[in-house]
Amino acid sequence: MKKKGLTPEIVRNRVAKGWELSEAIDAPFGMKLNDYREIQITKALEREREMARQRRKEAELRRKKPHLFDVPQKHSRDPYWFNVTYNQMFKKWSEA
Repeated sequence: MKKKGLTPEIVRNRVAKGWELSEAIDAPFGMKLNDYREIQITKALEREREMARQRRKEAELRRKKPHLFDVPQKHSRDPYWFNVTYNQMFKKWSEA
């Protein structure tokens, strides 16, 4: 509330005028309810557009390069690799 310049009285008055509590707390000082809701709707539409764009991009990538999604990309390290690396690390420290 303090970041947006609001006091408990302002929030109380907003709620009394028909604002929802979350809107009353989130909206900056001096903003009207209709303006705040319009901004929130615009932001929601922008998020939806961005998500749709990402889904389209991923679908196109899946269509063009399906091998990227069929083959596991991260390979786990096996116990042999871990033992060799671990032993070499301590060997270097003991020599120093």
